[in-house]
Amino acid sequence: MDEGTEKLGAKRARRRGADGKLPGGREAIMASALRLFGERGFAEVRTAEILEAAGQRNQTALQYHFGSREGLYAALMLKYLRPIDQRRLDIMNPRGTKAPRASLATCLRALVEPLLDEVGDGEEGLAYMRFLRQFTSRPGFDILDVSRRLNYPGMNLLVAEMHRHLDPVPEARRGFAIGLILQVTVTMMATWKLDHPDQFDRAGFLAAATATCRALLRSLSAPDEG
Repeated sequence: MDEGTEKLGAKRARRRGADGKLPGGREAIMASALRLFGERGFAEVRTAEILEAAGQRNQTALQYHFGSREGLYAALMLKYLRPIDQRRLDIMNPRGTKAPRASLATCLRALVEPLLDEVGDGEEGLAYMRFLRQFTSRPGFDILDVSRRLNYPGMNLLVAEMHRHLDPVPEARRGFAIGLILQVTVTMMATWKLDHPDQFDRAGFLAAATATCRALLRSLSAPDEG
């Protein structure tokens, strides 16, 4: 077998699922986009690259399924954030009450644990971890704006309760504080999962991430000196 044939075979093998079959067009595009966006960021990935990695010869396939690259990006966000948000809501409001009040410990658990559950240990989860790290590190990332646009009940409740716990902090600074702990949590998780998987078990990471978030919030809540 020549080198070109071997490379083609390897590329096809990467696109196949666990059952050895090639995924459908929409799923293949989403899988390739998740990997490429996670590796290089949204702005650096061309549509042609996504389609080639997905094995799609039809150059209009992405537009047909998603409308645009932005629509594809949004579809990826929704695919993973929906189960995360439901898990977050279950943690913060397990009884389904109309006006739940969650402790700070519960808020931090709701921030970290659903992300950890969604990422898991499989290749798709690790690809999502890379994607999420790119998403939260974009210039101008604003968790409050993201929350308003998505309007997910779990995220809305988390943001509202975090605002309550940050009441001593000036309102203009609260969004920064909430966004910062999310970014730090994602960065910590990505570093652990992708680079140093032997450094924590699940419980150890949850404890470390929660302690780090608490320390950040204490620092941000402290009155300015001078």
